[in-house]
Order: sequence, then structure tokens, then C-alpha cells
Amino acid sequence: SFIREPSSRFYSSYDEAFYRMGPWMGEGEIVWDKPRLREWYNSIKHRMDKYPYLYEGMKEMNDYRKMYCPKEVLDTGDFLKCNKYDSIDDGRLLKRFEQFVHDYDGIEPFDVHLNMQTTNLIYGSS
Repeated sequence: SFIREPSSRFYSSYDEAFYRMGPWMGEGEIVWDKPRLREWYNSIKHRMDKYPYLYEGMKEMNDYRKMYCPKEVLDTGDFLKCNKYDSIDDGRLLKRFEQFVHDYDGIEPFDVHLNMQTTNLIYGSS
């Protein structure tokens, strides 16, 4: 499962990196009891400076969830179910992703999930 179709790999990597680098990792309820995770995030969040539009209007994880997860699912409190429903994104998340693809050079990933897998295969690192 290491080698996947490149587009699928990139979408998945972006999704994971977007979650891991959100402002909720610096001070949100998701990390209140995880000081080492907060410290890690705060030490690398400067990598996001190139992409100020990604998290515009978002501070907590719930701000993000409200952009893609149906309200009736959110109301259950079982947030993992959000991944089983079609997104309700009104185009804002899509626009941010498209802008990121335009701006991203692939050379300086802001999260390990965006490293190019080809270089891992060829050189053993990226």
C-alpha cells in the first residue's frame, strides 16, 4: 500500500497535513492535555506562513468540521462519522485547496505527509 496513484496519494497527504497543521493544534481543546504536541506545533507553524488563506476563519477544530460535515452528524458528537458522508463544502475549502496546489512548490513541505514518496523510494529519504 506504500505506492499509490499519485493524485490519490497527494489528496490524502494534504488532508492529513491540513488536519495536523490547523490552528487547533496550537491552543485548541484537541491539545489541551498534550503539551508536547502543542510544543511541536508551535515550533513548526511558521511553515504555514506561505499559505495564510488555508485556515482563514478557523481557530478550533469545530470551525473546520462545520465547513464539511453535515450538522445532523455533528450534533451526534461522533465526529468520525463525518468521514462517511459527502462533504457539504460550499466551495471555500475547495478554493483553498486549489490555491494551495497553485502555490505549493513541493520542495518545502509544511508537514511530513506532503513529502514526495518517489524520493523516499529512490534515495531512502525526501
